[in-house]
Amino acid sequence: MYLEIPNHLLPAVSELLDSLPLKGAQSRARTRTLTLVSAALETLGAGEVELLHTYGVKDAEGELVRDGDTFELVPETAAEYQVERTKLLTEVTVIDEATYTGHETLLRETLETVDVELKGALATAYDVLL
Repeated sequence: MYLEIPNHLLPAVSELLDSLPLKGAQSRARTRTLTLVSAALETLGAGEVELLHTYGVKDAEGELVRDGDTFELVPETAAEYQVERTKLLTEVTVIDEATYTGHETLLRETLETVDVELKGALATAYDVLL
């Protein structure tokens, strides 16, 4: 299977795949794809954590300091963090892994025939998958 997905769309692609009402072979094709996308999401998350460890404020024990639901950034390098995070989110993840014969065709056919209405990021994710 070969997919190119911008990192900022990985969560929406995951949500879309997870929400499709499918059975049988279609469901198995979706599940295999979702597994690959989930692995890419984990890699993206690790990249975001790495950025936070580079640009975030740490306490005496070296732990990142939270400010509510977010992490506190070192003020002098906060702008640099934003630039690097934007770069990370605009990078394109390439999923190029062998799955099984016919998987890519089945997934494409499934997506082309699924009867769901999509909008926003899910619609964009659908377009990227096709």
